[in-house]
Amino acid sequence: MAGLADVFSEQERTNWLKACLGLNIAKHALEVFVDREIKDAQSVANFMFCVILKPLKSEKAHCRTCVPNILHN
Repeated sequence: MAGLADVFSEQERTNWLKACLGLNIAKHALEVFVDREIKDAQSVANFMFCVILKPLKSEKAHCRTCVPNILHN
């Protein structure tokens, strides 16, 4: 079995380790980015519902996701 020093002394294995590390970092960054963009898109959709569609429905309908009547005053 190869020791840890042997793994880092071989250039090809070092390159594979660097590639693996880079892919893990990129994966994490993309997960954070996609989560943030989805939350932003959901916020815009909720805002559009509260501003555009809610007034078209009955006045008694209450939207739990709206900004509290700031936009309606």
